[in-house]
Amino acid sequence: MAQSIAPAFDSAYQQWRQARLSQDAAALRGFYETGLQRGSDSETERLERKLLLMSRQELPVQSLERLSVLPGQDQQAVVIVTYRELSPPEAKPKLKRQYWREHEGQWRIFFDGLVS
Repeated sequence: MAQSIAPAFDSAYQQWRQARLSQDAAALRGFYETGLQRGSDSETERLERKLLLMSRQELPVQSLERLSVLPGQDQQAVVIVTYRELSPPEAKPKLKRQYWREHEGQWRIFFDGLVS
């Protein structure tokens, strides 16, 4: 199963990664599902604040790492991405995790939140 979703997901992930590294808020908006789960850093209000910071180049990423593909319920694939984010003026990077799923033929983030 992982092999059948990997190419489509990898393409979406690489586009998200490039947009995130360049802080392209307009491009990033399209990767997030509407009505994201409570507690997610991507809830509408939180996401809009973060995208505003990115549009000002104020929310850089230190690194993106560890990519896993896991099967979800009813054979729906869920992809989990764990990455570190360093945002000035904070000295300590935040460990964050995203959950992606295919939605209407495109891979979208349905949860993006703090791990530690």
